[in-house]
Amino acid sequence: MRFSAKIASLMMALATCSVMSALGSVVVAREAADDPFIILYHEPGFGGDGFSPTLSEGVNYNLPNEWVDKVGSVNIEGGLECTFFTERDAHGLSTPPLEGPVPVFFRPFRNNIKSVTCNYF
Repeated sequence: MRFSAKIASLMMALATCSVMSALGSVVVAREAADDPFIILYHEPGFGGDGFSPTLSEGVNYNLPNEWVDKVGSVNIEGGLECTFFTERDAHGLSTPPLEGPVPVFFRPFRNNIKSVTCNYF
């Protein structure tokens, strides 16, 4: 009985690692791409889940509901600079144009971002 419980726990742990690895590989693959991109992270310091939206230059992008007010850091690459907004449709308070790695958003933007607009510089 104890043996089968340990096997079940081990199998669950392996399955969890596989899922986490698969999620992380999408972000790693995007970071290796030559095209411009941004990756949003739930936690400061590029921690937690990552999400890389497909953006068009100069066009506002409203974050999906599961990412609204949940951005802790961002990596912006490939010659892009992005402005983040506290409201949808590029309204509300805005950051200055940001580029490169942004390991943490400070108040009033931390966990308060609803939209983003990016341009090439």
